[in-house]
Amino acid sequence: MKRKLGIMLIIGFLVVLPVICAQELPNLTQNIGTLLQNGQIDLARQQLDAYLVNHPDDADAWLMQGNVVLKEQQALNPAGFISTDESIFSRFNGWVEPAPVLIPRDVAVEVAGLWLKAAELDPLRQDIREALAYLYTQALMTPELVTELSNLKTMAPDSPESKYLMCDLAKSLADRRAVTEAIDVYRTIIGFYPEEPGVYAALADTLMEQGRLNEAGSWLQLGAALSNPDKKALCRSQFHFWMVSGNFGKAQEALQTWSKLTRQRDGQFFAGLLLYYNNNAKWVNEMKRFLAAPHDQTDLLQRKVATFLVSPQNKHDYQSYLKTLTYSVDSCFSLLLHKRAVQKFANQVEPYTKYAEFYNTYHLYQEALSVFRGMEEPGKIVIPPTAESFYLQYAWALQNSGDLAGANLKWLKLFNAKDFFYKSAALYFYGKNLAAAGKSAEAIKFFRLGAKEPSQSKYAFYCQQMLQQFETEPVVQP
Repeated sequence: MKRKLGIMLIIGFLVVLPVICAQELPNLTQNIGTLLQNGQIDLARQQLDAYLVNHPDDADAWLMQGNVVLKEQQALNPAGFISTDESIFSRFNGWVEPAPVLIPRDVAVEVAGLWLKAAELDPLRQDIREALAYLYTQALMTPELVTELSNLKTMAPDSPESKYLMCDLAKSLADRRAVTEAIDVYRTIIGFYPEEPGVYAALADTLMEQGRLNEAGSWLQLGAALSNPDKKALCRSQFHFWMVSGNFGKAQEALQTWSKLTRQRDGQFFAGLLLYYNNNAKWVNEMKRFLAAPHDQTDLLQRKVATFLVSPQNKHDYQSYLKTLTYSVDSCFSLLLHKRAVQKFANQVEPYTKYAEFYNTYHLYQEALSVFRGMEEPGKIVIPPTAESFYLQYAWALQNSGDLAGANLKWLKLFNAKDFFYKSAALYFYGKNLAAAGKSAEAIKFFRLGAKEPSQSKYAFYCQQMLQQFETEPVVQP
């Protein structure tokens, strides 16, 4: 009899156990689940060991043994996983909102051994292979993951669910900062499904997020040449690619094609925005046509922007531009508003900052620096010391382009920032850059300043972590 195991997911260190539908051991399944939830791991293991003595060929029991090991790992790490995400684009505290879980390799190997035993006993169980694939992803065991993806392809060669699952796993690797591995896995998936445009789009999206535009464009071009007519994901990726590349005409073509395929109105909204950006008077009628068309919740924010733009409240002045910033639409839509504001309000700091921030989000730091350095040209713009977002984005671009000395000059501007997130970020990176230069004793001073309120900012928490690290290591004197 083929039995179904619910997909095993691990969120933080909360283990969501598989739902086993075996009729042979319903009481044991319930008992083990209850024991694990109550933290009685040893007793759960004892009951399973005793059961397996008489039922060594029960695949579900071996699967449950793997869950016992995972639950034990959770018990050994009660505080959860500490995030080390340094990005200025996420404000959560590392100990409040955990990053995606990383399972220690030795634990994953032990669990895999148990689950592979189950797979040998019941080789037709696709769900076991899926669980193994999740396990290897969360342990960053890429070669083993690729093997399981190959097994899944063999078991269900034309399954749409398998394609989506594989792409989700590749994205999970990228979420765990294993970007090179994620790209390799996407390439493997394309080898499995060479006529699937969505996989090309997913790979291109990952490359774009790393600022690797040329590679992303090549994969999008390959995807566009496929005969498969289902190119919704590909068109959306093309839209982002052309926006980041600055080719708004091509971006409009891609989004309009996407809108036709999905029957959504983003293409019409963007057409109105593009006319607005180009100061073409036809933008008003285009926006009104967009607002008059049938809508659903997917374009709620776009409707809010369009409603404001055509309303009498829009004076087309700087304050009206700032009002549009309160709507969190797709960053590619907002880019047109920022670029328009740069042209109309050339003496204002915010439009340039938002324009450069767009490039920072795509890791295009040289493009962002070009914007910032243009702002600093003599007679261009007076940048007040209170322009905290400007200094944060500028410092971030310098930091990630490798100019740590230049970054420190900008971090220094934020030491007295009103926004504690900005202030703690500046103290953390300034101290970190000093430590990298071998000035540990001086770096400690800034970590101490930043660590005063570790519950209020992830950077303050990171400062605290750095201080604890220096407590266990010799301090290098400058």
